[in-house]
Amino acid sequence: MIWMIVLSSIVPAGHGQEIVDFIVAVVDDEAILYSDVMQSTQMYFLQTRTDPSTMPQHDLTELQQRLMAQMINSRIIIAAAQRDSMAVPVDQIDNAIRQVTDQLTETYGSREALEQALAQDGFTLRDWHRLLRKQKQEEFQQRRLEEERFGQIRVSGKEVEEFFRTNQDSIPIKPVKVTISHIMATVRPEENREGELRARIEEIQRRINAGSDFAELARQFSEDLESARNGGDLGFFSRGDFIGEFEDAAFALGPGEISDVVRSSYGFLL
Repeated sequence: MIWMIVLSSIVPAGHGQEIVDFIVAVVDDEAILYSDVMQSTQMYFLQTRTDPSTMPQHDLTELQQRLMAQMINSRIIIAAAQRDSMAVPVDQIDNAIRQVTDQLTETYGSREALEQALAQDGFTLRDWHRLLRKQKQEEFQQRRLEEERFGQIRVSGKEVEEFFRTNQDSIPIKPVKVTISHIMATVRPEENREGELRARIEEIQRRINAGSDFAELARQFSEDLESARNGGDLGFFSRGDFIGEFEDAAFALGPGEISDVVRSSYGFLL
């Protein structure tokens, strides 16, 4: 049986306040602690090179709630995978850890700079690898379970049309939403690497156009590591949810189409 107890919000402690750990959710008798969410938040800031001091309190709280929701969803799926004895090969996890470590080493400029960034957040490289191993194991288990349970499900256009005709009076009218995936190369003002990053994203674009899998390249190369773990998938969004250049490119695409390289305030995007 899977059940949850979820707090409506998470508010981080202010400077000088002692943080007392507490349960924010329970999934299948396994507790998710406040410290788990804070650790996930630290991992997010590290992997995206985001300075938390520049993030408004509302955005920080929203980020923590989103990360907590992801943890809950992941635990539900992991619980099902464990009941089905769904193991993940160790070498697959090791390769994923190496890829993320190499990517962040390149992003920070050196292994020493990466270790210094980890130390600022209270992690050693060993600590971070341990957390990353758990994260990757859960991602792979989730992906395998989804493929085995839902990979063969097919819904035809005729079935969708019939469902709409039968239920259209009860279907609420909502703004148009699209689901989109992206690959991002972040441009930072203090680094003079714009030409290099554009060349990198153009090479990724060339590989996609030549037949390489978009999701796999997103997992390997996207610097938005939160979406990269899902193959670049950002989920559904409406106009007004993202920055203008990104939205304009997204809503101009048809199903399955790939955009040209987009320059936004965050960097280069596909």
